[in-house]
Amino acid sequence: MKPHRRTRRPHDASPERRARRSWFRHMRDAIRSHRLRAAALALTGLALAAFVFTTSMPLALAERHPRLSLLLSPHNAKALVALAREARNTGGAPSAPAAQETPSEQPEEQHAGAWADLTAAEQPVPPADQGAPRSDGSKASDQKRRDTILKLAAQAIRKAPLNAEAYRLIGEAATDDGQARQSMTDALARSRREAIAALWLAHHAYERGDWSGVIQMADTIFRARPSLNRFVAGYLNFLTTIPEGREKLTAALKAQPSWRLGFLRGLGTQLAGSDAPLALFQQMKQAGDTLTDQELVPFLDAHMRATKSATSAYNIWLQLLPVERLETLKSVNNLDFSTEPGGLPFDWRVASSRGVYVDFQRHVDKPGRALHLRFGVGQLKFGGISQVIFLTPGHYRFEGRQQGRMTARRGMRWRIACFPGARVVGESDQLMGAPRDARNFYFDVVVPDDPACEAQTVRLLHDARSPSEQYASGDITFDQLKIGRLPDPAARE
Repeated sequence: MKPHRRTRRPHDASPERRARRSWFRHMRDAIRSHRLRAAALALTGLALAAFVFTTSMPLALAERHPRLSLLLSPHNAKALVALAREARNTGGAPSAPAAQETPSEQPEEQHAGAWADLTAAEQPVPPADQGAPRSDGSKASDQKRRDTILKLAAQAIRKAPLNAEAYRLIGEAATDDGQARQSMTDALARSRREAIAALWLAHHAYERGDWSGVIQMADTIFRARPSLNRFVAGYLNFLTTIPEGREKLTAALKAQPSWRLGFLRGLGTQLAGSDAPLALFQQMKQAGDTLTDQELVPFLDAHMRATKSATSAYNIWLQLLPVERLETLKSVNNLDFSTEPGGLPFDWRVASSRGVYVDFQRHVDKPGRALHLRFGVGQLKFGGISQVIFLTPGHYRFEGRQQGRMTARRGMRWRIACFPGARVVGESDQLMGAPRDARNFYFDVVVPDDPACEAQTVRLLHDARSPSEQYASGDITFDQLKIGRLPDPAARE
């Protein structure tokens, strides 16, 4: 009797296992049938794996694991630079290069503060002669570290001649000023984003009195690293204080560089109380370079805040105006709203508002325009329309014409007060407009003989005293504004 032979059931092996066994059988049969082709494919795979381990893998490991990267590729430039950077950072907390004594300390302070905005990889190495005297052991250790940096960076340059960071590291580690300057120049020539090299060269040019070099480096940093603008501006601010620097700076600004507006607007923050900006502006005017209102307004505002007076800023503005425009100036300018407000403090300024729409409507039958205010829906926030004016001590009458249909608990009010204080010297009643024909309004102004009231502000405001009164609808229009001097009451008696 034959023994019973157990048959294998189909469910003994999963479909995945059967597919895997089938794949192995096909692969085995293919290798047996095409031995040479299989060997060629195997060698190609090994070559590709070796290529990945000697090229792509070292590049991926270069920043975080430079030593492992160099084991795979002994001449990997990126890893060599990373090791040089690591050696540089082992010398303690980075600091700014030492600065020589100069007429102004501001650029040095700006230069020192700039390092805080750089990334850790960009932080400079301390100079060899900076800080407290070191022992012989510390000097030897420092020199050894610098030699290591120079050696690694030089190896990286031989492998990758366009590596800007390697040149910059050599410039930082070099003890010879000429070598350092050349290396920093080479670094910047290979990458305009080398902030350390540009800052180093700017400071070096500043110390040597090379004002053209300072402006050139500042231009590079302004374009490549806007985050460092406020530090680089310190060098250009210094140039405004010396005649030679102003001459070079005027020529650079006349070329309309991209950083012109930002630099001119920043002068009000750094040199608001100084006469240097006026000297620069006058030299620009003599060179045929006219400043726009947009460029001048921030400086005038900052100057008034710093000096707490509008007289000086007004005199600066007058000196920069063309002769034909001087002839049209009055104590209160643009009362007929004929010209568009440009933001100058000595012309109408329209502050940002919510729920109020301000426009200027041109008259059909006469020159000039009317100021038109239209109110939206809901609570409004009217920033006001104002101007800094100059009325000599005495009695005046401010008058104009109103029209419209404004519905509100509190109306509009014209007010004149001393500048920079808030002493009111005259104001109108609440104005709601005239629903039919235009109606005249006026109020008297008494300017005291007081140095604190040399300048004044005239302002149109919404006379709301609480949030519940900040609601209005309809519209109101003002035109035919004028202000005239009245006889002194004592003289009339």
